[in-house]
Parts: sequence; structure tokens; C-alpha cells
Amino acid sequence: MGKEEIDKLVKIWQDFAGLQTDDKFFLNPDMKRVEQLAKGVLDNEENHGLKFCPCRITTGRFDDDIKIICPCNFRMQKTWQDKGECWCSLFVKKKS
Repeated sequence: MGKEEIDKLVKIWQDFAGLQTDDKFFLNPDMKRVEQLAKGVLDNEENHGLKFCPCRITTGRFDDDIKIICPCNFRMQKTWQDKGECWCSLFVKKKS
């Protein structure tokens, strides 16, 4: 996968964060980290057929693994509630 694919996925994530109506989170400003995560997601898509979170391990059970497609429902995760970021720090809470 090339830089173009990574940039395209990063743009999708930026748009996803920008579409939220409650203005509570944004894409991590550390673009090096974001690009590493994008590469991991794209690797997972190539290896497993879906864009799974690069920081979580698939189980092989579709009903469980569907929950970790990126972006996952990170606001339900304890990490989000405790630290203000999703599992892999792709999305972070805005400071009030």
C-alpha cells in the first residue's frame, strides 16, 4: 500500500471527526501516529478482508470482530471514558 491509500484513509477519518454533531472529539494531531494507524488498518484489510483496528486482535468470530472495525464504537470503551481517547489514540476528546 502506498502513501496515496494512507492519505485517503486519513481524509476519511478527518471527515468522520468533522461530521460529528456534538463536537466532542477530533483526529489525533500527531499525524505520524495517525499515518501509522492508517497503515495498520490497511494491512488488516489486506490480511483479513476488513479494516480492523490495528491495536486489537481479531478472534476469527465475525460477530465479535465486527465490533473492532475502524473507526470502532470507541465512545463505549473504558479507555475513552478514562483517558479521553479511543483504544489506539486515533481519536481524542476535545478539551472543554
